[in-house]
Amino acid sequence: MATLISQREYARRKGWSSPYVNKLVQQGKIPTVGGKIDPRKADAALKVNRGGKIDNPPSQVPAQPAGQISPFVQARTVHETYRAKSAKLEYEQLNRKLVDSDRVIEVAEKAFANVRVRLRAIPKSLAGVLPANQNAAEIERMLSDAIDAALGSLATDVFRQ
Repeated sequence: MATLISQREYARRKGWSSPYVNKLVQQGKIPTVGGKIDPRKADAALKVNRGGKIDNPPSQVPAQPAGQISPFVQARTVHETYRAKSAKLEYEQLNRKLVDSDRVIEVAEKAFANVRVRLRAIPKSLAGVLPANQNAAEIERMLSDAIDAALGSLATDVFRQ
């Protein structure tokens, strides 16, 4: 007598889903004995019903070869990696470890414009005073003081932003 197995066991051996095997039984394509299946008779019946070949049902996704990852798993991995990186960037931005590059450029442009304005104002502020002094050392000291004052006010402006 042949060994009878459950529909679930037959499905597992074939790599099919249990509902698919149950459907084949209900359609009469696989014979049963008391709800159990004889695997040899079931395979023979399926060969007859399918024109001599037994293959995976169309709804089944073929198994991936060993060592390969399915496209779904790859896509899911990429998606989860992107979510983790986005969350990390958000966290760093909230903790002020990350600054928007547009904001950095804006502040730098403002600072450079301020430097340009302050340094260009030096000749105008000293134009009336320098011609009166013939002493080169005095002129150099006045220019150095004006430049130091401009740079000092620029340094305090940078820390206010």
